[in-house]
Amino acid sequence: MRQKILKYCAIVYVLLLIGGIFYVRGVLLRKDVIVRPIYEDEPAKKAPEVFKSQLLFVTQKDTQTFSVKLDANNSPNDLLDSARLAGFVYYELAEYTDKIEILVDNVVPPKNLKWELFENDKIVTNEMRTKNLLNGAVYTLKQVAVE
Repeated sequence: MRQKILKYCAIVYVLLLIGGIFYVRGVLLRKDVIVRPIYEDEPAKKAPEVFKSQLLFVTQKDTQTFSVKLDANNSPNDLLDSARLAGFVYYELAEYTDKIEILVDNVVPPKNLKWELFENDKIVTNEMRTKNLLNGAVYTLKQVAVE
């Protein structure tokens, strides 16, 4: 009885093996599959607009101005990085899931104040990595009262 079962298992195995070979061969020889390159030629992109970006650094003592030429694809974070690389201001970012905090010159501000980045008069600290620079906008880094 056991040898009879082994004999049938061997026959079924050989049939499945032959069937699998024909199936794979048939799939590989199909002609209706369209093959395209992964990267198609993209139309020529227009160069991004380059403009002068301005950062005001407001402290309790004075106001300093930093200007640099950046393009429209840059973000306010890139403007701050340019200011840091130029030695204009030293800052660190503390990124949380719901907010970004700025620490300037490794000095923790008093409990009722915090550093914010403004675009004209609008706070953009939490969007500083995703938002693009605006032509003619003035970015201001200053301390504001905590709400």
